[in-house]
Amino acid sequence: MPNKPETVFYGEIPVRTFTMNGRIKYAVRDLCGILGYSRADKMLATVDSRPEYVDAITGGGTQKLRVAERSDIEKVLDRCRHRNVPKLRAWLRRGTAQTAPKPAGKPKTDDNVLLVFVFD
Repeated sequence: MPNKPETVFYGEIPVRTFTMNGRIKYAVRDLCGILGYSRADKMLATVDSRPEYVDAITGGGTQKLRVAERSDIEKVLDRCRHRNVPKLRAWLRRGTAQTAPKPAGKPKTDDNVLLVFVFD
């Protein structure tokens, strides 16, 4: 069964979350970029947990995303030496249950635009 992610923001970076059985799970792919990892399996290599995947509804269709609970992410942060570790740890501890509004920036263009070309 596909799940629609809830997006929270770490600064300007969107992080998809899923609430399953009352627990918040984070899309590992989104956290990889923050911590400098190229792939989710490399990031979670030091964590002793079974890989968990979610069928997520995205703009490009349904995708399988690897997710992890906060406890697994904390274990990764204990071993990681990236400069964003303290900021990410503080962000997780503040709580990400509430959806943050997207930071102001460029106005979003409408994704539902139909272009019609007429050739004579």
